[in-house]
Amino acid sequence: MKRTTKLALAGLLVVALFAGIGAWLISRRVEIDLRPGLNPVPPNGSTLNGTDIEKIFGEEFRVIHRVNRVPPVVMKSFVNFAQLPFDLENPGEEISSDVLIPGKSSRRLVFLAVSSNSAVLLYEQGGFANSFNAVVFWFGAEGRGWGATLERGPLPHDVLSLKQAIQNGNFHPWKSPGKLARRLRAMLDGLTATVPVGLIHMDG
Repeated sequence: MKRTTKLALAGLLVVALFAGIGAWLISRRVEIDLRPGLNPVPPNGSTLNGTDIEKIFGEEFRVIHRVNRVPPVVMKSFVNFAQLPFDLENPGEEISSDVLIPGKSSRRLVFLAVSSNSAVLLYEQGGFANSFNAVVFWFGAEGRGWGATLERGPLPHDVLSLKQAIQNGNFHPWKSPGKLARRLRAMLDGLTATVPVGLIHMDG
């Protein structure tokens, strides 16, 4: 067999190998998604323990950075667990903080990561001092959730860095999502009551 023919065959084998690897990686990426038919975490559902959370963080995830791509089961679970509307703004968009902006939420998505039966959500909460909250959902039997506010250190940008922040103890868990929701609503109601009507601009 001529040398040029051997080189051509070797080249084809290399191309085929890389094509096969690429197809495998694409198929793996497509496979990482929530299973259809999952039920949302119910209101007042059970809380995930440390072992549960460690196991979830060891799964493979698909990361989402746009609110319109968040699965409905995650939205409903957030409403049930945090007792807050799922009205997050997209990353980089303006949110209400100590200054209320008409038509703008006080929450902003950082990232959402989903596996076959769990989800990890990190979002920013506007206020006098903005905070970052992590919520973990498991959609197994009866569904469970866990929420915490990060305390210090660099802002996690993916599941691995969020896992490290939690392993380092850089958080305090939500003792009661319902109490948190009522406290936030009371704070926002108090801000609204103190804003002079003339300072609130409405379109139209």
